[in-house]
Amino acid sequence: MLTISVDANVAIAESLMKDNEYSFPMIYGAEIAEKFFPGGGWPTAWLIDPKGRRVLRHVPYPSDETILKIEEIADKIEVTQ
Repeated sequence: MLTISVDANVAIAESLMKDNEYSFPMIYGAEIAEKFFPGGGWPTAWLIDPKGRRVLRHVPYPSDETILKIEEIADKIEVTQ
């Protein structure tokens, strides 16, 4: 997992990461986000396969159902590799 923060104040994102005990990497900058995902629409989560293809886009909502859906898609990708 990688997070791209578009907050103008880096401290906001850093505080969120610390408060939620997130350990995945975060990079900063709206211009970086726009380069990778033009037109954005934040927050957005993408599932990207090992070949760098965008497989799934959805507005993230943390739940057991979301985790299961991502695991199912990852299993399908693994089979086709």
